[in-house]
Amino acid sequence: MSFQGPNDENPRIPVEKEEKSLLGIEDAPAPEVDRETSLVDRSGISYSRTNPYQSRVEARKAKRRLRYPVVFVGVVILGLLLGAGTYWATHRQKAVEPETAAVAPVPAASEAPAVASGTPCPLCGLPVEKVPEHRPIAVMIDNLNLARPHSGLDQADLVYEAPVEGGITRLMAVFYHQRPGKIGPIRSARPYFIGLSQENQAVYIHCGGSTQAMETLANRSIASVDEFGNSKYFWRSTQRSDPHNLYSSIDQLEQAAQGKGLSLSRTPSGRQFLTDAASPAGGGAVESITLNYGSSPYEARYVYNATDKLYQRYTGGQPHLDADSGKQLTAANVVIQYVSGRVLDTEGRLELGVIGSGKAAVYMRGQKIEGTWSKSGSTARTVFKDQQGTEIAFAPGTTWIQLATPNVRVY
Repeated sequence: MSFQGPNDENPRIPVEKEEKSLLGIEDAPAPEVDRETSLVDRSGISYSRTNPYQSRVEARKAKRRLRYPVVFVGVVILGLLLGAGTYWATHRQKAVEPETAAVAPVPAASEAPAVASGTPCPLCGLPVEKVPEHRPIAVMIDNLNLARPHSGLDQADLVYEAPVEGGITRLMAVFYHQRPGKIGPIRSARPYFIGLSQENQAVYIHCGGSTQAMETLANRSIASVDEFGNSKYFWRSTQRSDPHNLYSSIDQLEQAAQGKGLSLSRTPSGRQFLTDAASPAGGGAVESITLNYGSSPYEARYVYNATDKLYQRYTGGQPHLDADSGKQLTAANVVIQYVSGRVLDTEGRLELGVIGSGKAAVYMRGQKIEGTWSKSGSTARTVFKDQQGTEIAFAPGTTWIQLATPNVRVY
């Protein structure tokens, strides 16, 4: 390897030899000087005695030639140091990477997703930080056209829909771990809803009721709050006409229950729920469910959305929307509970057989499970079992239970 400066007129200086000299690898030989005709300065450059000016020019050229290899050697050394540093840093990082990967491995695609943390809510199965210490609140909800859209149903753990007189339906929403600030419109009691409220350990909320319902409430020790006599815990909206404009909130309703001396410390018994990764067993694929209660405004329909594994609810042929959020109501589970029914009076009010047993169909995650239901008493929980007699585990989320008498068309 050699080097030559841009103004170099003499033969090239061997760089390898000069580099070794600078690094101290071997001693550089002393310059040979004609002591008769030359002088030597400190750098080892000789000067001619006979022509000093020419000697000075030659000396400057010699010094310039010496400077180039020195700079080059410095660049080479700096490059070697930088290269060594880069090599050390790169190999050190590669040595650490396997340790980091071992600490936080990425799950394989075939691994089941983790189940959400938290304690399952007894009524809907969704994880909550802490199971509420207060008991559930069950609210009777008006379902006439003038009462739609509803408020608060999107935060219910459980919703029942059942026929009442005149071919119309009424709803009962059960709230436990969520606390909506507006619920309604609130309407009157019916006797078969009372037993369903009791099995959930709920305080039953209503505004008046049928003769049979009011007799049931009077003859039994049932936790309930009637708007009549407790109106300060309710309000009427000016945006709707009476009687489709009565509302309240969970906070107000709990205050009403405490004002009546009712205990709020009861906890409902829980159902069985699937894990996030589990699929229902023994089901057949079903994408939609429709129930016609006698007229088109009271047709309930559910359409399965495979993306979020929920059923989108329609009522009267329209998406069933929440009045405040504007979002369509959904259900993780849809249950059709087939019950007996008979007319009680000239107004066409009904009595439904919700105590006893019968056929049922449970829809979840796009699957239909045929089975049965049974309820041994007014306060006993309704149990849903498959055709093998095993209790059905529900998907976590809101459940809509549709009570269907023989004249209700299901398809």
